[in-house]
Amino acid sequence: MIAIVTTDAPIAAAHLSQILRDAVGVSFNKITVDSDTSTNDTCVTLASGAAAPGAAPIEPGTPAYRALAAAYKEVCTNLARMMAADGEGATRLVTVHVAGAATDADADAAARTIANSPLVKTAIYGHDANWGRIAAAAGRSGAAFRQEDVSIDIMGMPVCRGGLTVAFDEEEALRRFEAPEIAIDVNLGAGTCETTMWTCDFSHDYVTINGDYRT
Repeated sequence: MIAIVTTDAPIAAAHLSQILRDAVGVSFNKITVDSDTSTNDTCVTLASGAAAPGAAPIEPGTPAYRALAAAYKEVCTNLARMMAADGEGATRLVTVHVAGAATDADADAAARTIANSPLVKTAIYGHDANWGRIAAAAGRSGAAFRQEDVSIDIMGMPVCRGGLTVAFDEEEALRRFEAPEIAIDVNLGAGTCETTMWTCDFSHDYVTINGDYRT
C-alpha cells in the first residue's frame, strides 16, 4: 500500500501531520485483506499552500482546520475502501461494524478478528449467512462481552439476537449477497464504543494469485 494525499491548503507541517494521523487511524488502519502487512505500507501527505499564497497557516480549532480534517478523513476512507475492495481475488467489499463494546480496544479487536477470519470471508464468498462464524471470531478476539447480549445483522437482516439464532429468509439472504458490498453489524451489548473495518471475501482466485505470485 502506497497512498499519497496532496492539498493546496496553507497549513504547517506539524498540524497537517496530526490531521493525517487522525484520518489514517479511521481509514487505512481499519482495512485488511488477509491480516498480512508489508514493509512498504505507507501513507504520506504534501501541502503546497498554493490555494492561498501569503495567507496565514490554518490553525487547529478553526472552522478551516475542521473542514480540512473532515476532507482528509473522507478522502482517506474512500481510498481505503477501494483498496479493500481490490484485494486479491475479491468479489465483494465487506464492511464490519462493531458497536456496544466496553472499550475502543475491544471494538477494534472484535471487528479486526471478524474481518480477518478466513471462515467469515469464505462464507461471504459462498453467500452463506453463517452468523456462527462471526460470533466465534468475536468470541476469540479477546473483547469482553457476554454471549447472551450479542446481536448480529448481515446485510440488514437480523440473524442473531440475545446470542441465539433468529429465523430469516434464506432466499432473501441470497438475493442480498448479490450486492457489491456486504455489511456485517455486531452489537456486543457491553458498552458504548464502536468501530468500522473494511475487508473483502476470500475466493478461489485468492489462492491462485498468491500461489503463483513469484511466477
